Amino acid sequence: MWKTVVLSGLMCLVALPALAAEPAPKKVEVKGTLRTGVVAIGGETTGTSIETKEGKYELDFGTDKDLRKRAEELNGKMVVTGELNMRYKRLTATLFTATMAPGGQADEPAPEKQVAALSEQHRLAAIEGDTKALDAVLADDWVVVGPTGAVETKRQQEKKIKDKSLVFEAIDPKEVKVRVHGDAAIVMGLYHIKATRNGRTVDGVFRNTGVFTKQAGTWRCVFNQVTPVAGPPAEKR
Repeated sequence: MWKTVVLSGLMCLVALPALAAEPAPKKVEVKGTLRTGVVAIGGETTGTSIETKEGKYELDFGTDKDLRKRAEELNGKMVVTGELNMRYKRLTATLFTATMAPGGQADEPAPEKQVAALSEQHRLAAIEGDTKALDAVLADDWVVVGPTGAVETKRQQEKKIKDKSLVFEAIDPKEVKVRVHGDAAIVMGLYHIKATRNGRTVDGVFRNTGVFTKQAGTWRCVFNQVTPVAGPPAEKR
C-alpha cells in the first residue's frame, strides 16, 4: 500500500512540469502598422497593437514610458522586433526596437478600411454602452441629428447612455459604404436599429450617415445623421 502511494506521488511530480509548461517566446520581426491609444470593447488590451497581413498583435511595454513614447512617435509605418508569445499573441517590449520602413511606407490599411473599422467600433461601442470606447471614436465636437431632427452633442449622448435613458439593443448593418475625400470621409449605412429611449422602444430601419475627418493623423467621427427609412407608399385605388 505504501509503495502504491509513493509511486502515485512520484507520477504527479513528474506530470507537474508538463502541466505548468508555457510556450517558449519566439524572437520575431514584425512589419505592419502600429496603432496606439486602442480602446478595448469587451476585453483587455495593452492599448497598442501591430496590424500585419498575418493578423493583429498586441505590444506590451510594461511600465517603460520611454518605449511607449517612442511607439507614439512612430505610429504607423514601422518595423518591430520583440519576443512573440504564441499563446497570447502578444509582443513583449523587452527587445523592442522600431525603425521607419523603407520609403516611410508600411503595410498601412487603405483609408477606406481605416474608416470602416472605426465606424464598426462606433457601432459596437454603442451596443455595449461603452462610453470610454465612444470617447475615443468621436471627436469632442461631435454632434448627431436624430430621427426627429433633434441635435445632440457627444456629452449629452454619453450621459444618456450612462444613466440608461438610451440603450441600444441592436444595430444590425444591412449595407455600409465608405467614400474618402482626402482627409474627410463619409460612411453611408443602412441599419436595423432597436433601442429604448426614455422608456420608449424604437425599432425600425434607419439610414445612418457618418462624417469622419483625419485629425493629427487619426481618424475621428465628427457628425452623424440618423434618418428613418419609410416603407413604400400605399397604392391608390
